[in-house]
Amino acid sequence: MKKNILYTVLFLFAFLIIISYNFLILPKDFFENISYSQVLYDRNNEILRIYLSEDEQFILEPSTSKEIPTKLKETVIFYEDKNFYRHKGFDIKALFRAIYKNIKNNKIVSGASTISMQTIRIFRGGKRNYFNKFIELIYAVQLELKYTKEEILNIYLSHCPYGGNIRGYRGASLRYFNKIPKELTWAEAVTLAILPNAPSMLSTVKNREKFIEKRNKVLYDLYLNEKISKEDYILSKAEELPETLYPIPQNALFFTDFVKSKEKKYEIKTTLDLKKQKKVEEIVEQHKMQLEKYGIYNTAVMVVDTKSREILAYIGGTYENEKAGKIDAIQVKRSSASTLKPFLYTLSFDKGLISSQSLLIDVPSYFNAFNPVNSDKRYRGLIRADRALALSLNVPLVKLLEQYGYRNFYEFLKSSHISSLKNPDYYGLSMILGSIYISPYELAKLYTDLGNLGLQNELKYLLEESKKQKEVKFAYSKGATWLTLDILSTVERPNTSWEFFQKRRDFYWKTGTSFGERDAWAVGTNSEYTIVVWNGNLDNSSSSKLKGSDSSAPLLFHILNSIGTTRGTISQNLDDLDKVKLSKNGYRSKYSQNNIEAYIPKGVVMTTDPFEKLIYTNLEGTKQVDSRSHLVTETKEKIINSYPPQVNYFLKLRGIEIDNIEKLLDSKKLEFIYPQNNLKLRIPKNNSGKYEKIVVEVAEVEAHEYYWYLNGKYYGRSDKGKILMEFEKGFNKIDLATDIQRSSSVYFYVE
Repeated sequence: MKKNILYTVLFLFAFLIIISYNFLILPKDFFENISYSQVLYDRNNEILRIYLSEDEQFILEPSTSKEIPTKLKETVIFYEDKNFYRHKGFDIKALFRAIYKNIKNNKIVSGASTISMQTIRIFRGGKRNYFNKFIELIYAVQLELKYTKEEILNIYLSHCPYGGNIRGYRGASLRYFNKIPKELTWAEAVTLAILPNAPSMLSTVKNREKFIEKRNKVLYDLYLNEKISKEDYILSKAEELPETLYPIPQNALFFTDFVKSKEKKYEIKTTLDLKKQKKVEEIVEQHKMQLEKYGIYNTAVMVVDTKSREILAYIGGTYENEKAGKIDAIQVKRSSASTLKPFLYTLSFDKGLISSQSLLIDVPSYFNAFNPVNSDKRYRGLIRADRALALSLNVPLVKLLEQYGYRNFYEFLKSSHISSLKNPDYYGLSMILGSIYISPYELAKLYTDLGNLGLQNELKYLLEESKKQKEVKFAYSKGATWLTLDILSTVERPNTSWEFFQKRRDFYWKTGTSFGERDAWAVGTNSEYTIVVWNGNLDNSSSSKLKGSDSSAPLLFHILNSIGTTRGTISQNLDDLDKVKLSKNGYRSKYSQNNIEAYIPKGVVMTTDPFEKLIYTNLEGTKQVDSRSHLVTETKEKIINSYPPQVNYFLKLRGIEIDNIEKLLDSKKLEFIYPQNNLKLRIPKNNSGKYEKIVVEVAEVEAHEYYWYLNGKYYGRSDKGKILMEFEKGFNKIDLATDIQRSSSVYFYVE
């Protein structure tokens, strides 16, 4: 009776297969639109981080380039579907045997699903009954026609469940054994073969014992079928089951978030070097306690391979820092402080505005309402350009920017892809002192360009991008860049340790401290690495120790000393430079007064000396005369340095001897230091709504009485060349006379 029932069932089953095959067509997109975990690797294929899929599953994308390891393949096929390579989607013998057993026992005791049928079930879902089994069989046959056996096995193993939200053998290998699949032992491979059918069996002690029995039985069968050796069988039986799941890799969190925000691929090979990343993180951690002692809670560090522009280390802060949450400080715009000064020098070298030996003016100065002050509160009167940059003086740099043009400098920054810039007039001359806001990422890009002698390009975070050739674009000449780098190499370094000086590496670097001590920068480059360090607080609070030289420079050189492997010298090429003779002021002399030599960029024509002046004197050289006057019979030429009156005045106060043109001039005109002609003043008002008084000052002469007039009316008298004056809105005029018959006037506007 039972045999008749069996034959009837088999006949009907075969009939249904033939009929249904034409109606049940495997959907084209059956394996598409699946969300996978995004995996980010470092440059050496170390896993940086794995993100859960959109549906919160830990599942890695199937990859044809990653062949399923032999141990896992042998084990899964032996355990799940011994005839996998012989059937065409379903195993007819196993199917007949299962139907017979189920009818005999009046319940389902055997499934007979092949790997192909199980693959369909994973994607289709549904209850485990005869109807769904039948549909799975139809789809499995079509699956076999569409894909190879290896492809089917890959699809199955890449999506089968392994407990919890773990799916696929690659993810399971990491979570259960902290290994890549090809490193699995036989015991581990068997464990992964069994788990999809019993994912909860590792949860309790009793179940674990049953699981071990099941695992060891499979190992024994493998041994009996000569799949493994006796030695492998004995060693595999002794292996323990995994106690807990290994954590999902979580390295370089800010960097991986940054890459994930830009890339949608499931598997991404980045440029990051995990060993260097961890080394830099360790160094940052060593400095953290000292910094927090002074109220400094946020640090950002980037290390870039100068030549390839590949990002090697990226620390955006402490990921769970209570002061900043998950804010990536590498991408936050901060005051650039003094870090842009080298680029103004490079551009000015190319324009012939200065040489490294040019004398720059460094005295208290006013630029409309802008009154820059050197950070050390000192002034030098006149200073060579190389020293002005090495000391990071503010006044000479603002004067240089005025000469170069702040709109021109703004266009350079814009062409260098500094984002979120406002109108250039918003910044004015203050842009060289930190009113431009820039991220550590953007600053790393600028200094990497500097390390490549002006060749502009983007930083790279994907390893494959490094192989792509991009258009060559120079922001400035190699010669100008090398002259700037030469100055930066002389910047005084922090006394970190004797070990550092014993294996000193060349580094071309700059510090920066923003107004109000809210940002501390140290940034530099050499032929090997470009490094940016920023310290500060993302809540914008200040600290007396937030100075580039105090908090950031020691950290920068600690990093350089730990990862640097070469001297890092950026070689000079004399073909990019011209050696020229200049006046003693460091400019091209109009009168062939060549006293010094200096290098300038190839082909650049230096600006003429702004201080040199040819005058005619009497034969004794004691007094300037008018050579055209019929009263003068004998004269001689004299080349003098005619520095601005405020410079003469400043140097005179400090007892510094210069060629004093004042002794040679007959002019009775006084020179105003502040305000100067055509100046626009923004003067604060007091509580009564009137403008505050400001100091009016002239370069003092040997006078005892100074008489001041404002807008045609007598204002007052002073014993020195300065007085407090109060103005009205609009145009104002000051007239001044002295008891030695010298006078002057100045016009200006009060806004």
